[in-house]
Amino acid sequence: MNKQEFETLKKIFSAGEFDGVKVNVVNTPRFYVKVGANNEMWLDGKHGLANSRDNNRDWVLKKLKAALTTSHHLGESFAWVCADRVTSETENGSLQLVLGHYGVDEYSGTLKTKRLATLVALNEGSIESVEATIGLNQSQNNRLVFNLAGSEACSTKTGYDRVKRGRFAIVYLNSNTGDYWAEKTEACKKEYAPLAHLKASDISDEDLVRAMGFAPSSEIYRV
Repeated sequence: MNKQEFETLKKIFSAGEFDGVKVNVVNTPRFYVKVGANNEMWLDGKHGLANSRDNNRDWVLKKLKAALTTSHHLGESFAWVCADRVTSETENGSLQLVLGHYGVDEYSGTLKTKRLATLVALNEGSIESVEATIGLNQSQNNRLVFNLAGSEACSTKTGYDRVKRGRFAIVYLNSNTGDYWAEKTEACKKEYAPLAHLKASDISDEDLVRAMGFAPSSEIYRV
């Protein structure tokens, strides 16, 4: 086909109809979305709704809103050990801190044992303290003593004598009571979701779809 013949075709189809066949180039905006490794779908460009997914057509919008406003991935664990001063029995545990709460910078609580607490309760009256054995008043210290793995002595935080510095939190511990105080680090706050100061409901579907319109363009041909 030469150039003149092609121009003839262009003129025919520019009219939009030939021999009872109507042809239109469709420019309806759509979003191509891929979630995970294999989940691919099209969203309409006006409302951002999926064709179908268990009748939950707005599930992609909900997923995006949650990811934009929540920081569920933020957390840190701190190993601890507890010992019974009387029997020298020990118990290990882990303090799990969930740090994704925007605007909450401090956490407090008390480390809890299971096995040793039961041991102390069963033997409280039958095992004497070292002080009682030699006729002195019993020590004001609890029978159980706590420590955070890798912690250091601390004298800067009133009421706490140990400190452990993690990536996302600094934990102070009272080794005699198991009470702890945790403070978020600046590194933790930098990991917040991009719109962590908002709730998912603060983002309208319209605003989200409008912002999605700035995503990279791709030409995808599918029958």
